[in-house]
Amino acid sequence: MCRHAAYLGPPIHATGLLRDLEHSLHHQSYRARELLTGSVCADGYGVGWYDDGARDGAARYTYPGPVWSDPNLDQALPYVQSGLLVAAVRNATVAGSNTHANCAPFADGNHLLSLNGFLDDFPAAWRAPMRDWLPDERRERVHGDTDGEHLFQALLARLDELGGDPADLATATQGLVRDVLRHAESEGVDAHLNLLVSDGKQVVATRAGSKPTQNSLYLLQDGDEFPGATVLASEPLYDDPLWVPVEPDTVLTVQEGAPPVRLRA
Repeated sequence: MCRHAAYLGPPIHATGLLRDLEHSLHHQSYRARELLTGSVCADGYGVGWYDDGARDGAARYTYPGPVWSDPNLDQALPYVQSGLLVAAVRNATVAGSNTHANCAPFADGNHLLSLNGFLDDFPAAWRAPMRDWLPDERRERVHGDTDGEHLFQALLARLDELGGDPADLATATQGLVRDVLRHAESEGVDAHLNLLVSDGKQVVATRAGSKPTQNSLYLLQDGDEFPGATVLASEPLYDDPLWVPVEPDTVLTVQEGAPPVRLRA
């Protein structure tokens, strides 16, 4: 299982999620409190962000080793600043898959996606059916071999069909989760589906899965360390009574200046 977080609010540095707080993703990578499987997240990490002044669409930085071994965490990422960030530390499901292409968050155009979870027995039970869900142009955009990247392109294929309206992001995410859970039931395999998805204006998060015990997800609004912002994270990044757990089987949308919107997963 991975650990991930998303931030929406006044611009902050990328290290605000990755390094600067007492239970940052750096700390969670070796001392997570709520991992369902595994003990460390040392198989890579990444951060995605938006900088309208420098480029169109989402930017992404990844490193295929442990977050604590990357010198850029101290030398370069403190200079990355954005009002919307998605970051993750990785616990690989398949050994030996540590590559830049397999590190979340994945980026395509304006979209970012991170998966905290896995599709059980992905190569045998999922890869072929999921590739059948993808039109040719989306299939060609899969550069790695992870379940997360296949889910990302399947979600973008749904958005293509809906016309790409930002209002459709939550609906498309909800539909993808339901299709994946139906396939998991039909094949007798598990699916753990905590997603963070962004289009540069909003973040859609899911807490869902085929088992009653689901990966943890927390919501913080206007916290001491993040005034005027909304943060979603696998585990609270620091002690604050304003962190609240997201209910299981939820699709949650957060936008600036609006209350969170909840759908049933």
